[in-house]
Amino acid sequence: MSDQVLLKTEVLLEGLKFPESPRWHEGKLWFSDMFLKKVMTVDLNGTAEVILEMEDSPSGLGWLPDGRLLIVSMEEELLLRLDSDGIKIAADLKSFCVPIDQ
Repeated sequence: MSDQVLLKTEVLLEGLKFPESPRWHEGKLWFSDMFLKKVMTVDLNGTAEVILEMEDSPSGLGWLPDGRLLIVSMEEELLLRLDSDGIKIAADLKSFCVPIDQ
């Protein structure tokens, strides 16, 4: 007979508009909300933190080996890096993007 594991679903955070790109990192769920234009975290206790507010829509997230956060800037078509002194451009992706109307 196998052991059964019962899991409980719990809402940790409400009021989001278009959360995406969830990543578990350093004991928190990291995600971007494209419509709120924020990069946020939430822990298992429901404690949320806004890591970054942008004028552009943030999308995909990742980390460099040294722990710095990478964020895709959808409208500006840039890969951004969050350094200790603010946001920097890590890569310009415009030449790899195809206009939507094509």
